[in-house]
Amino acid sequence: MFRDKPMGANRSKLLTAYADLYKSRVDYERLQPLGRKGIASGKQVLAAKAAYEADQATFHAWLEQLKFTAWQTALMRQQELDKALSREAISRSKLYILGYTADQLKQIDPRTEGEKIARYQVRAPFDGTIVNKNVVLLERADPSAQLFELTDLSTLWLQADIYQQHLPLLKKLSGNTIRFRSSEYGHEHRARVFYRGEVIDPKTRTARLMAAVPNPDGHLKPGMFVEVELPGVAISNVLQVPVAAVQSYENKSFVFVHLGGDKFLRRDVTTGQSSNGLIEIQSGLKPGEPIVTQGAFALKSEMLKELMADED
Repeated sequence: MFRDKPMGANRSKLLTAYADLYKSRVDYERLQPLGRKGIASGKQVLAAKAAYEADQATFHAWLEQLKFTAWQTALMRQQELDKALSREAISRSKLYILGYTADQLKQIDPRTEGEKIARYQVRAPFDGTIVNKNVVLLERADPSAQLFELTDLSTLWLQADIYQQHLPLLKKLSGNTIRFRSSEYGHEHRARVFYRGEVIDPKTRTARLMAAVPNPDGHLKPGMFVEVELPGVAISNVLQVPVAAVQSYENKSFVFVHLGGDKFLRRDVTTGQSSNGLIEIQSGLKPGEPIVTQGAFALKSEMLKELMADED
């Protein structure tokens, strides 16, 4: 009766109850006619009937329990199935975001692909050049790691710090276009200005200007220094030294000229504009004169000690 029916963990209990019911029913059916003939006592017949009815009640109770357990198990399995379908839908959406198509997902079979299924071809969202690589072959990377830095070098940005006194000249730019040249190549380029800073840097007294530079052949490189041309400005060669080389005392600026060996001479200078760690020397120093660029503050300290000793 129950041989081919799946009953789970209650199979043995139900079979035992059914076997007891079958035995008590056979005993009752056997004693019932014997009792009518007086061969079996009425007490035996009643005991057989009670055992039969008890086993019948136990069997039906186990049937009800089996039905409830089966319904409860089916409900839990349906909930687990719904969760699995939800996880499958989320994983499928992630694969779509990564660039997989519906046809590719149909062909994915972890059982046959094995480790190959973990390999994924990363496609850049635009054409460009890899300018930074932070990963090596066979290195394990988590989702938060930046593997490559991709840049579109067909258009670059020009950044220029315009001195305060030159800001009115920006209004004379023809077509909002600025010209510049690179010492590495010598020829002139043009850039379209798209940002003019409205705030003056209190340290450099300059305003930031940004311009877009077409670079179809890629000969201009990010980080290159260029010379920007402003209309109406002609600047001759400027003598510049590192800012750290210029010291000050009693409202005077000076540098230390190296005379040879351990001999140094203080030279008062007139400074001008400064930018990018360099400061203009307008007078007091000739091009090519060797000066102290590192350790100038230590020489200044020694100089002050000698001045204080002389005063004493």
